[in-house]
Amino acid sequence: MNSLQQLKGLILPQDVSWWPLAYGWYVLMVLVLVVSCIFIDQKRKHYMNNAYRRNALSQLHLLSMQDATQLLSILHYALSHALNDALSHTTAQQVELQKETFLVSLNKGIESVSFNDFDWQLLNQLAFQHPDKVSCNTDEFATLKTKCQQWLQGHHYEHHT
Repeated sequence: MNSLQQLKGLILPQDVSWWPLAYGWYVLMVLVLVVSCIFIDQKRKHYMNNAYRRNALSQLHLLSMQDATQLLSILHYALSHALNDALSHTTAQQVELQKETFLVSLNKGIESVSFNDFDWQLLNQLAFQHPDKVSCNTDEFATLKTKCQQWLQGHHYEHHT
């Protein structure tokens, strides 16, 4: 007999199936899912906690010299949401009493922008005096508006949810 006729075809093993997976893969998938859910939840909380900042920046961006009376209320709104207290519900007399607290709170949240007494007086003039009696030129208003924008973009406080 011919030796070539005795040769038989190679018997290949069955294909290796990718399913069902070993237990380690299930553990890894659950771990990735849990970490992903935690990451998404943290990002959502961060986004929701900074909604006041986005809102205040958009209001500030649209603010002009004619609407300057809203500048202090925008800062109060942002600071009250940043500190999670009720500063936004103050009257003019309470604002005068809270001058030191307000300035300290503003200056505590950021190091690159510093609000001083002149800024405070200008904010109060813009908020509580008739627009014709305000002694503020456009350069002072632009400087104050820029300080407010920088503060809104850069301040950091602990968010309490």
